[in-house]
Amino acid sequence: MRSEQDKSNGNQGRRRPFLKWHRGLGIAAVLFVVTLAVTGILLNHNATLGLHQHQITHPWLLEHYDINSVPEDAFSYPETLTLDRVILDIHTGRFFGDVGRIVMDLAALALLLLSFTGICLWLDRWKKSPP
Repeated sequence: MRSEQDKSNGNQGRRRPFLKWHRGLGIAAVLFVVTLAVTGILLNHNATLGLHQHQITHPWLLEHYDINSVPEDAFSYPETLTLDRVILDIHTGRFFGDVGRIVMDLAALALLLLSFTGICLWLDRWKKSPP
């Protein structure tokens, strides 16, 4: 018959892969989680902060969006770029092109895996605690 010590070592052996995945994903995802959180909060309060009213005039950003700030003729309006558009594009990863979208999708999957491994670790610990 197995002792309590042997049983706890067996449980620790089962937990170890979850702990490694959980820790590794957490460290790898932290930059993306912070980016998603900050940009998400800004987007949720867009109207209050007036982000849609802030026109971007930095030449490198206008060039990144392929926007010509000078109208081509007297009958057209110049294209504009607002701060809320830039924040949304950073939030979704579009600012960085196809690679950025893929990276943000991977970050979202990492959050799902962190949630799953966190729940598994919590349930395992909860089952071991005495009533």
